[in-house]
Parts: sequence; C-alpha cells; structure tokens
Amino acid sequence: RLSKSTYRILHSIDNGRTLSWAAPSSSSPSKKFPRFNLVDCLSIRHGWTVDPSSPSQTGTLVLRRKCHASESFTSFSLVYEERTIDFTAVSPDQ
Repeated sequence: RLSKSTYRILHSIDNGRTLSWAAPSSSSPSKKFPRFNLVDCLSIRHGWTVDPSSPSQTGTLVLRRKCHASESFTSFSLVYEERTIDFTAVSPDQ
C-alpha cells in the first residue's frame, strides 16, 4: 500500500517485538494504526544501499518513488516478505 507520507511518532511495544506509530497529537498508538512484528522483518536497509533486485539503483522501489535523493541518508526500510515499510527521519540523528 502506498500511503501518503505523514509525520508520525514511532512506538516500540511488546518489549521491542512490535513497531507501531501514532499521530503527533496522540501519546500512544491506537488500534487503528498498524502494528508490525519486528521478528518477521527480513532485513533493515538504509536508503543509500544498493537494491539487490536492481543493482544499479539504491533504496527500495518505494523510497525511489517517494523520497528525494537528498533524503536518502535519513531514510531506511524494514523489509518483509510481502512488502517494505519505508521511513525518512527529520534529521540524521533520529
């Protein structure tokens, strides 16, 4: 699913096994926000790393479509069997 990019606060729940997010106005994720089991994550890829499925390009397909090249150093993807979850942080420190 290609959703619109929005600012979110990430939450680690279940002792770090699950990732979810909430809108900045909310203090915790609600049931309407997705939850992803980090144990099922196959890999974490930085936005500037070579894409194994397309060696002449970097990042994931979604990052290439949605992320400006200048943001690749603050972007990363959680790679799952069926999809990727792609993030761009506000700053490199995040």
